[in-house]
Amino acid sequence: MRKTSFSMSTIFCILLHVFHTSLQAKEITIGLHLSPPWAYFNDNHEVIGIQPDLLKAALATSVYKPSFRIYGYSRMMSQIKHGKIDIASPVPEKLSKLSYSLPYIPYQVVAISLKENNFDIVDISQLEGKRIVAFQRAKKILGPKFNAVALTIGKNYSEFVGRERQVKMLFKKRTEIIVGEGRILKFLIDKFYDRALITVHTIFPAEHLSAISRDDKLLETLNNGMKKIIENGRYKKIFSQERIYYTVLENQ
Repeated sequence: MRKTSFSMSTIFCILLHVFHTSLQAKEITIGLHLSPPWAYFNDNHEVIGIQPDLLKAALATSVYKPSFRIYGYSRMMSQIKHGKIDIASPVPEKLSKLSYSLPYIPYQVVAISLKENNFDIVDISQLEGKRIVAFQRAKKILGPKFNAVALTIGKNYSEFVGRERQVKMLFKKRTEIIVGEGRILKFLIDKFYDRALITVHTIFPAEHLSAISRDDKLLETLNNGMKKIIENGRYKKIFSQERIYYTVLENQ
């Protein structure tokens, strides 16, 4: 009788261990595009911003334990394509062989000029003849109409990593227009300059962007978690939090 009791106890312990092991956190690496206030470094080189807050909240009750890395856009895409990270976000272009999460990042590309120039720009075609600086791969991402403008103005068009540099170029009058995501550019202008000095031209369609991964199960978990925080109000609360500017390391 005692032998049977010992055996049952042993079996119970084994099953408990298996159950506990199955619930242990699975570490994943999420690559984020360097873009304050969406994702950036603080002075302690910790990744902070709206995106890591959203992703941590969405995965909080799952088996996944995320760690975050920040890249320039091209490098982030290279990392996900070569399987070196589990998730990349956000991704504004459509790619084969990779799965997309539900769109969870509200994204609005805008053109910004100095108010003193008095530009009345209500259509992409009206960017012709202007000196323009845009984000990396903007010609591909923003479509054929914008690409045609960029080709027309030739050397007066450039794109590169480093939004702080773009903003500084605008205020130093080395360019007439900067093109990028509105929340990012306004965030940096508020830090270094005065938003009252700019005009925002909303000439590109607003959209919601997704994360991408090769792991459909991981994306399903992320989607379910994101739906949950949208329903319980956590999503909205994260967007309403005050964002404090820290050191941005643009050469990552």
